[in-house]
Amino acid sequence: MDPALPEDDPGRWLLSCTALTKSARDSLGHVHDREHGYGSDTTRTVHVGEPTAEEREVHDVVRHAQQAGFEAVRPGVECQEIDRVSRAVITEAGYGDYFIHRAGHGIGLTTHEPPYMVEGETQILHPGMCFSIEPGIYLPGRFGVRIEDIVTVVPDGGRRHNQTSREMRIVH
Repeated sequence: MDPALPEDDPGRWLLSCTALTKSARDSLGHVHDREHGYGSDTTRTVHVGEPTAEEREVHDVVRHAQQAGFEAVRPGVECQEIDRVSRAVITEAGYGDYFIHRAGHGIGLTTHEPPYMVEGETQILHPGMCFSIEPGIYLPGRFGVRIEDIVTVVPDGGRRHNQTSREMRIVH
């Protein structure tokens, strides 16, 4: 089964786990939350059983891409730069063709809203702006990995709202 990208849900909580392989060894846990009318969003990938070397490699590449995107956050940076640096990590590792979506999206009154962290988005980041950073690699018919955090721009960079580990989660 190819990976699915979950859509917004108007309810208080949505947890969607999509099996990405026929053996259901990998799944994406995608959580939407609403609090006082504002949206939130997070994704982690969980691996069931001992991962292969390739599965570990892909997870590490996505984790490094997400970290590169986070480190690029600061006032005055264009939104497209978050996509560029995240995408560069994935492309340099040889998986560029499998990063099939933008690196992030604004979040606020809805879960997915402008500005988008994507090539061509020249909106400048300012303190207080909130958005996701969510690079992913999706190998059709095999498995996929995405790591998503919500970030707020602060005067000296970015602040993550998600405190969950970005390390590979393995369930035996």
